[in-house]
Amino acid sequence: MQYISLAKCILTLSRLRGDSVKVLVGPETPPSFWHLPKALLSHHSAFFKKTCEIKSFMYLPIDDASVFEYFVEFLYHSTYTLSSAPETSGRQHAAAWVLGEKYQAISFQNCAMRNIYYLHEGIFANELIPSEVQFVFQNSSSGSLLREFYLDMLGTHFTGPNRSKTSSQEWDRVMQDHAEVRVRILSLL
Repeated sequence: MQYISLAKCILTLSRLRGDSVKVLVGPETPPSFWHLPKALLSHHSAFFKKTCEIKSFMYLPIDDASVFEYFVEFLYHSTYTLSSAPETSGRQHAAAWVLGEKYQAISFQNCAMRNIYYLHEGIFANELIPSEVQFVFQNSSSGSLLREFYLDMLGTHFTGPNRSKTSSQEWDRVMQDHAEVRVRILSLL
């Protein structure tokens, strides 16, 4: 059982007091919304810290409400859980990392990266699938730590006993779309 110090508990409670901001997320009509403490958002995100200083209402129409929900869960619990199937969970964790990059929420990005690592490494590792790599390279910036991590994971998923069992046609599409992936995979052969 994990115990939280009294000082940490008091500090956390202080972030739940004060003004809140209404955050509407997603392109759906009506969009999903949350009322969140400004202090809590500002503590975890440089983007929200800057925005909350001047606004008490935000509309984020291009963000995915289901991924934002992971962020909200993280704000309160320092972790998040997925409700998706194992074959799509890598993509969801990657989407969380990308959202964390947008919000400048480093601790949320670290949580997402940890989840990606545990999903793909170890004795019960899930296979790295082309659609997940495609998502990462379409939604992250060149040179991002997420891209570097996935490029490194390609090495473990194309060599040895963990060799990818996905069809070469699916990987071919990813390699055609993203030169970085092509160069890394070809260097492993």
